[in-house]
Formats: sequence, C-alpha cells, structure tokens
Amino acid sequence: MHASTNHPACTALVGHKYPFGNTSERLKHKVLGTRQRGLPAQGRFCHQRGTGFVPYHAGDYVDALKNKKATVQLLVHETLGGMCSYSARRLRRLARDAALHGCDSTDYRASASARSFVPFYAQKISSAIVMNGMQGILDQLSHARHGRFRRWA
Repeated sequence: MHASTNHPACTALVGHKYPFGNTSERLKHKVLGTRQRGLPAQGRFCHQRGTGFVPYHAGDYVDALKNKKATVQLLVHETLGGMCSYSARRLRRLARDAALHGCDSTDYRASASARSFVPFYAQKISSAIVMNGMQGILDQLSHARHGRFRRWA
C-alpha cells in the first residue's frame, strides 16, 4: 500500500509506530467497510484527536455481512509470516475450543518443533504465506523474462 492523499481519511500509515500499522486498518476498511461517523462539516478524520468525519463505506464483504448475516473474521498476516494480534487471539480461541470439545485430531508429529495446536497452526499458516509469496515473485519474474525475450525476437 502506498502513502497517498487519495486514501480514505479514516485510515493512516502508522507502520513506523505499530505492528501492522500500514496494512491492518486499511484492510479492515477495504474488506469489512465502516459506518459513517461524524458530519462532513467536521472535516477529515484526525487519528490523534479521534474526531472528524468518516464516510460510510460498504466494504468487499457487505453482501456476506448484511444480506447473508455471516460472520466475517479478517485474519491479517504479513508476507514474512507475522500475524496481527486479532489473528493470534483467534488462533488461541480455536485451540481452546478444540480442547474443550475434544475435537483436535491433528497429528503433531508432522512438525519437528510444534507439539500443540497454536504453534503447529501458526507454523502452517506462516509457511503457506511465505511459500505462496515466493511463488508469486517467481511467477512475476517468469512473466517479466518472457516479455523481455518476446521484445528482442
């Protein structure tokens, strides 16, 4: 995501202050949307004061949320494997639910180091993100290489 004055007034680039400060808030706005806050006469939303106008934004999953009454949980992870605090809390909650209901049939021997739910699935999620990120890079390099050869021919 790039710093720009064209971004919604209710989001800010604060990655230098907080983990996921450049991605989490904007993804929540994009995916989940936001209700209107304040009045247009109040001017743009100011994070420091917590005041100002935030326009309504439907979000990508408005149909699932409003029409289908589904629960949408945004689990934000970075390409190097880090997960936001909500994702970590959700993973711990899933572990508690699995233990409470006795429905965890995971074979933890598939991991050399993880012996319980949270580290096992955190490793699996992080590994999948890193591997798919690298595959995307390789695909882009392949496309760039083929495009360059076509121009020379």
